Amino acid sequence: MKGAISGGMSNENRKSWETKWYFRASTIVIAILCVGPLALPVVWLSPALKIKSKFFITVILLVFTLVFIKYAGNFYNLLLRRIRELQAVLGT
Repeated sequence: MKGAISGGMSNENRKSWETKWYFRASTIVIAILCVGPLALPVVWLSPALKIKSKFFITVILLVFTLVFIKYAGNFYNLLLRRIRELQAVLGT
């Protein structure tokens, strides 16, 4: 009956993933902030997160990444236009 209460996991198995630092919520948040979508494997492998949370984090992160790529492209095009304007003014 003890295994049924803890979701089928023995205390030994539960302790093994609870003590791993890379499965803590704080570590996952830091990883997402530092490396963005490259942190998704850690999110999906984390037994501490529910499947709905994993989907939500994935969708939000992918939307943010696509928006960032769009704005980075716009910024690049703006820089190219300004460089061409400067070259025209300087005559180079």
